Amino acid sequence: MWSHKSWQGRLFSVDAQPQEFLSQYASVFQTVEGNTTFYAIPSEASVALWSEVVPRGFKFSFKMPKLITHDLKLKGCELSIKTFFDRMSPIHDRMGPIMIQLPASVSPKHLSLIEAFVKQLPCHFPYAIEVRHPDFFDAGVNEKALINLLKRYRIDRVCFDSRALFASKSRDEYTLDAQKKKPKLPVHAMAIGKHPMVRFVGDIDYELNDSCLDHWIKKLVHWMSEGKEPYVFMHMADNTNAPALARHFHQKISEVAPEVGDLPIFPSTQPVGSDEQMDLF
Repeated sequence: MWSHKSWQGRLFSVDAQPQEFLSQYASVFQTVEGNTTFYAIPSEASVALWSEVVPRGFKFSFKMPKLITHDLKLKGCELSIKTFFDRMSPIHDRMGPIMIQLPASVSPKHLSLIEAFVKQLPCHFPYAIEVRHPDFFDAGVNEKALINLLKRYRIDRVCFDSRALFASKSRDEYTLDAQKKKPKLPVHAMAIGKHPMVRFVGDIDYELNDSCLDHWIKKLVHWMSEGKEPYVFMHMADNTNAPALARHFHQKISEVAPEVGDLPIFPSTQPVGSDEQMDLF
């Protein structure tokens, strides 16, 4: 998720061209949630270009194609799995956890199907699964069975937090639409593997966001103290201001954990023509 034209003048420089969006994004942030692969397997040329324009150490966290997770529902997808990983293999060293976002129709009764599916996945890629069926959040037998499965295969669980979105008092069209489409589920913060993942959907009300983010900061600092490498992605109903929310969150966590370093300045705030090199934090 880096090709947002509305980020011109907010994150990107005002004169940024679409082909510059990823490189400017990667000059600030160390990872990106890649939605493009959810909708289609990218071309070889696109994959090669992505690798060329990001700095060393940058990680893509691409989504598994919905053809596999939503259309085929994990069944009869061997060829699609092979095609996807053959295409992504050239940038293996730039890959963070691949997100396997399961539809709400996949429930605990499908655990054997989930296990059969993950057995087919190449073991040299990291993975994180996002479940959306409410029974996976029962804090009982169903959730424990899921956790045990993920532990066996060293797969992380995505922690999706939409509390701020659903507590929002905003009645704008973007918020109302997101409230219809986004899942409203309990937030069970857990780190099963080395790369716990948090996907946070925020609101224009930063006090509301902070009531949730303060909890995450404590959890993330604890995970980092254990040697884990968490991935955190910030969203909003209208993602126009998502980069600003990410900067706000980084400022807050750096006050508690200075070791995360400073966030590089946004290209939008650099003087036009500046050649200043921005280091990764």
